[in-house]
Amino acid sequence: DHCIVRAGFKQLLEGTGKYQIVAEAKDGQEGYSLFLKHKPDITVLDIAMEGVSGLDVLERILKKDTAAKVVMLSMFEDYAFVTRAIHLGAYAYISKSIEPEKLFFAMAEVASGKRWIDSNIAMEMALNKISGEGKFTDVLTPREFEVFCSLAKGKSVAEIAKAMIISEKTVGTHRTRVMDKLRINNLAELTRLAIRHQIITP
Repeated sequence: DHCIVRAGFKQLLEGTGKYQIVAEAKDGQEGYSLFLKHKPDITVLDIAMEGVSGLDVLERILKKDTAAKVVMLSMFEDYAFVTRAIHLGAYAYISKSIEPEKLFFAMAEVASGKRWIDSNIAMEMALNKISGEGKFTDVLTPREFEVFCSLAKGKSVAEIAKAMIISEKTVGTHRTRVMDKLRINNLAELTRLAIRHQIITP
């Protein structure tokens, strides 16, 4: 959703002579609309965007086209989000700190139909044994999962609302739904659940 980041990726990718950027979007809703219009070979989505999150858009795209090749992009190497994205069907997860050479390799792998995760992230996922976390959070929507992770990390409703650019009332609604779906009664239980499944570390 940041213009300067899009410009950088566009310059890098088109500079290889192998890619053409057919559309750019400033938020998730626009990104989904442009996906439907252009049907790109590869879609790159930021995890954190204003309004509709990248995970939401990923889920919408794959419900519309199960063969869509979607690459998730984030400034955070947050393994819970990596696992969630891959579980939902993303082809790759790329950090914004990635070296250009790795970016080109990852995009080439996705273009050829292969899935790609940075080796460092993959190793951490294996070491932390969180690759199966989606089993108990499948009941949560992507937005509810984001709220769940933020609450587990001790963030307040106000902090979550500001970070996700939604109202505190909406965050409260998501929190209530998370509690109901996971059958937990308070934030202490929520945190213990997140620690037990190694989504966060104590």
